[in-house]
Amino acid sequence: MKIHTYNLGAYETNAYLVETDSKNAIIIDPADKSDFLLDKIAEKGVSLDYIFLTHGHFDHILAASKLALLTGAKIYVSEADKELLSEPKKGVSFALDLLDFTPVTPDAFYKDGEEIVVDEITIKVIATPGHTKGSVMLLFTSTTAQTDDNYNGLPTLFSGDTIFRDSIGNTWGDEAKLAELLDSIKHALTILPEDCNINPGHGKPTTLKREQQYNMYINKL
Repeated sequence: MKIHTYNLGAYETNAYLVETDSKNAIIIDPADKSDFLLDKIAEKGVSLDYIFLTHGHFDHILAASKLALLTGAKIYVSEADKELLSEPKKGVSFALDLLDFTPVTPDAFYKDGEEIVVDEITIKVIATPGHTKGSVMLLFTSTTAQTDDNYNGLPTLFSGDTIFRDSIGNTWGDEAKLAELLDSIKHALTILPEDCNINPGHGKPTTLKREQQYNMYINKL
């Protein structure tokens, strides 16, 4: 398994291209710049099979429709965020001019706890409502050693906007949503391995052990 990170779009969203040992690929949160991502897919010589969305906010999905159209990749998202894919103003897109936004049509909906196998990689879906109703985190475990020099061989959690380095997702001052998000993270901690890499939707990567020590939201749970 190799993981390539691209920081894209107005909100500097992390889009992740994960390639398997058999040169198949998954994109997590194709934030923007579909032509750039298509070039990277061609450069790596991989076949894009899946587009996994951690949630439906516009800054995580802008390139999804074009990528799916041109590669045949299947788009997965939580059903609870389905409306955000067609009506982004129900999210937080009012802050930007989205005249070029193309609605995203999902091919499948995640089920909490389900496992999706792609070659040597098993992806476990962990529902984490709070930041959005349908937010999920995706835990990638490979049966072979990771070969990207930036990663240390641990399982890798793509945390979307649920967990960041030293912080958690925004709930815009809504105390009920904050409580829901913290409950989601607390539940996730019972499922996650003792340690794993965390690749967030924004900002720098981290590890679970680090966040349990330094993240003021998590170390109180």
